Amino acid sequence: MELKEILDITCPYCKNAIRMRNPKKAGTYELQCPHCGKKFRMTMVDREEDPYEQANRQAAEQAAAQRAAEQAAAQRAAEQAATQRAAEQAAAQRAAEQAAAQRAAEQAAAQRAAEQAAAQRAAQQAAAQQPGMVNPKPASKPTKLLRTGTFEAGCLRVKQGSFVRYDLDREVTVVGRQSVESPSDISIAGDETMSRRSVAIICDQVNYKLQVLNATNPVIFNDRKLNTGDCVYLTFGDKFVLGKTLIIFEKA
Repeated sequence: MELKEILDITCPYCKNAIRMRNPKKAGTYELQCPHCGKKFRMTMVDREEDPYEQANRQAAEQAAAQRAAEQAAAQRAAEQAATQRAAEQAAAQRAAEQAAAQRAAEQAAAQRAAEQAAAQRAAQQAAAQQPGMVNPKPASKPTKLLRTGTFEAGCLRVKQGSFVRYDLDREVTVVGRQSVESPSDISIAGDETMSRRSVAIICDQVNYKLQVLNATNPVIFNDRKLNTGDCVYLTFGDKFVLGKTLIIFEKA
């Protein structure tokens, strides 16, 4: 085969044609493209192979190698992106777990607070039932007192225009605003600021005691405020106010 004197070679980078003289000697030659200025190597084999075909084959091999390198780089970029997405998903999962744990802790704290409040209310109710804090008996079932020779009976004088006297002849006498639904032993009309079952006067044939049952407004006992559940001993001459009504405890 007659060898060409001038070879037409394609630049593997810019794909432009390059014309060069055939060195007619096998070996690897470094060429520089006059178009893009990039250098590349071309291997010349024996003279029996067409240098033109050889150059094109080498260019194809270089292009394939370049595509393989680009594919490998794209694969690495995809793997890095997948790794980053997995890390972001793991971080989001941890944040969700932390938020759930915080909500559970807040709910547990609220539950403990509710239980403590319930326990405190129960303790207050138990304290209200301690000795000296007697539950008054209902007015529908009065118990008459047994008079003794040494016991001095008392009465209440209620300011209703003029003073009205009420004898305390029961163990428990409930005093409150007049009401059909929940009547008291001593029902006082005309004072809407008084509770229907406001206080109880308790007698054990030794002492009289006043216990606050249900007072929307504080009970004023000798210029001292009493709240629901409070209990005090009575002596003749004590004064207390229910709503706007003055009441005096006196000897019967």
